[in-house]
Amino acid sequence: MKARKSRTCISLLFCLLFLLLFTGCPEEEYGWIAFIHNDHGSAFGNLYTMNYSGEEWRQLTTGGMDASPKWSPDKKKIVFSRWKGPGRDSDIYLINSDGTGETLIVGDASQDRFPVWSPDGERIAFISDRDGHGEIFIYNTTFRSIVRLPAVVRLHNANHPAWSPDGTEIAFHGTYTPGEAWGIYTVNVTSGAISLLDEGGQYPSWSRSTGSDGNGKIVFNKASQIWIMNGDGTDKSRVGTVTGERPCWSVSFDEIVFYKAVAESVTDNDYEIFRVREDGTFETRLTDNLMADLYPHW
Repeated sequence: MKARKSRTCISLLFCLLFLLLFTGCPEEEYGWIAFIHNDHGSAFGNLYTMNYSGEEWRQLTTGGMDASPKWSPDKKKIVFSRWKGPGRDSDIYLINSDGTGETLIVGDASQDRFPVWSPDGERIAFISDRDGHGEIFIYNTTFRSIVRLPAVVRLHNANHPAWSPDGTEIAFHGTYTPGEAWGIYTVNVTSGAISLLDEGGQYPSWSRSTGSDGNGKIVFNKASQIWIMNGDGTDKSRVGTVTGERPCWSVSFDEIVFYKAVAESVTDNDYEIFRVREDGTFETRLTDNLMADLYPHW
């Protein structure tokens, strides 16, 4: 009897090893992807989440006017922007990962958009034109206060902020004064010092880990191609021959999620979400419909 139990335990152990070797880690460890699903031909839609394989969709919002979702570091909340309609502005909301607790956190007569969490989960950077043009502001989640980033030269037309892994810098694309080159810059959160990392680059996403060099990696767009560089702008390389928009790192940082228009589109609104390994291999399509699936965040 004991020998039979021992053989059963050994069989179960081999089955477990087989699953780990040939199927990888459980999907839950990869995290869920937040994204916008759109069926009305605009850049806005409803907020959804899906698993690593593009399955188990969960709709979190209704109304079809949401954009730019970003997970909190602990994956318990999502921050996103909501457009208020033609000729109107946009506000910033929080929602729990199960769709409960939707809360307005930034709302006034201005364009407040592209929110993103700091690594410690205590601040949310966002873009606002409340002072006349697109600048970076920071919302403190504890005190519910808002301050403008203390840039040495006031930013001009900043977009899509992304925090550095240590929380000391924010990358963005745009320019910091009229006449300067458009591209990806970093700004120091304390001093306001600004550095140009890549002229022409767009949509930066900074890794959540610092890596061996201490400043992490940034994945970004350039002419609809996907590129990677170090956090200081060095060692730039293209991700294979992959094309797409608004790339974002996976939870494990060896894969990238992004969206792009698909060749078989029968409408002008068919964008699908894909993932790909950092080296450009194993590009995998996650969504497949005739609508627009946008702004994925892992």
